[in-house]
Amino acid sequence: MSNDKKPIVQIPVDKGDYLEYRISGVFQSQGYLTRRAIPLKQAGNKQDATDIDVLGIIFTAPFQGHRIICDCKNKSKPKPFERVFWAKGLGTFINASEVYVALPKASWDFIQFANKGSVRILTNDLLNNYSKNPMGQYGLADHTHYGQFFDNLRKTVSSKKEAQDCLLRTKQLYLSENPYVSLNEAMVMLSEISNKHLVAYQGDREKEFWKYIICELTVNVAIQVLWICSDTLCFSSDARRNHIRERLTYGEYEPKVLHSILNTAKEMANEIIRSKVPADSLPSQNIVDFGTIDPPDYAEDIIGLVERALSNPDWYIRTPQLLDYLLFEQGLKGKEFSDSAFRSMFRYGWADENLKAARNILAFIRDKVGLNWTTIWPKSEGDTVL
Repeated sequence: MSNDKKPIVQIPVDKGDYLEYRISGVFQSQGYLTRRAIPLKQAGNKQDATDIDVLGIIFTAPFQGHRIICDCKNKSKPKPFERVFWAKGLGTFINASEVYVALPKASWDFIQFANKGSVRILTNDLLNNYSKNPMGQYGLADHTHYGQFFDNLRKTVSSKKEAQDCLLRTKQLYLSENPYVSLNEAMVMLSEISNKHLVAYQGDREKEFWKYIICELTVNVAIQVLWICSDTLCFSSDARRNHIRERLTYGEYEPKVLHSILNTAKEMANEIIRSKVPADSLPSQNIVDFGTIDPPDYAEDIIGLVERALSNPDWYIRTPQLLDYLLFEQGLKGKEFSDSAFRSMFRYGWADENLKAARNILAFIRDKVGLNWTTIWPKSEGDTVL
């Protein structure tokens, strides 16, 4: 059913969402970046949108992006067959690599039925085994901390339309099909938040909300850089540079088409003016001129990041997960910036170059939007972060 209002995205509260936290932790322990309650963007946001309970994103060499989803139902009568068909359709719609359904319990016959449709069933018994891994309990999968954190922020989002809209747009970026448009949108929001919301007088709870959005957008910038790497993987260096500049400049439009539209609009506007103004009062040149369309000032920086990533894929393909840990396990929890903490958490090891790649993203955002990262890590000096 359609309406004229944007779908409302609620910050999750602690009412039956514990299962989603558990699933997030399980996916995190397998190396995925995970997010909960991700809305699908539909028809310019004018239709009711469904959402994905848990989304997992991971990149494998050479920059192949994979999405997995899980539909979570913790009810005594969850209608399992309905959930399997729903999740399967949703997974196909977003081109998910794997589809899961989490249920309190399931018969062996039902599990086999779901497997035939390439849907995996997660029961409480299976989750109890997976949840013992501490590597899955950090950051946004930490129900103890973030359950209360989101509950405290709920009223901020519910009462402020600007915050509600920004949250919706931020969450939708995780499913965007165009990384160039998504990166531009993330940078616009980061600039606005850094130069407006963080400097305005407001309560602590509202500032915490905007800090949360900054962290989400930062992780998203890293994801979009990797999607751009995937898109331009087989390009020559010159072709890649031209393609990235063009896509960051024109987005989803073809340059020739857009310039044709602008030229037509310019000619029509000038023709209307000429028909209304006496000839002896007209200037020798056109009155209306839309000027040139220039790439964003960070286009060359993105090209540089992509080139470095493509030259060192092992350093960059886990950057979103590393930033996720640094921002949501350390920053928003009020801890100091520390590289030793994530080394002890991820026992398979992170090289110094992985941290350098993450810091490259942080430095890029600092330089282009003017964000002081001590806003997120108040206990750390700026040089410690970068």
